[in-house]
Amino acid sequence: MKRLLSTIVIVFAFTLCYAENPPFRTTGNVSDQNGEPLRFASITVKGTMIGTLTDWDGNYSFTVPTADAILVCSYVGYITEEIIRHGQINNFVLREDSSSLEASEEVRFQYQDDDVPTYSATSPAAWPGYRF
Repeated sequence: MKRLLSTIVIVFAFTLCYAENPPFRTTGNVSDQNGEPLRFASITVKGTMIGTLTDWDGNYSFTVPTADAILVCSYVGYITEEIIRHGQINNFVLREDSSSLEASEEVRFQYQDDDVPTYSATSPAAWPGYRF
């Protein structure tokens, strides 16, 4: 009888803990201004390590700790966006970050006879015919 009673108490305690902080599932899509999906974009909950990456079609799905979590979406070459989670579906449309193009660098690799790679790096300003 004591064993049955303790099992019921434990199940009830877990039910209360789960009811206080239920997981909230959020899904959505990440695309650019032209509607093209952004593959492997990063979506995280602001201030936490909770997050995921988009799939090949720009879709994502993961569990967030609160109903009103702030979602942060980032992708190389695009401006990072933040939205407050509204409902289950939250889509992002990212805009290109033209200022990040100025900081890019070209790296070229070349193999010598002994299969040891050598490389050189240049900034866009050094490219022939390139203008800002």
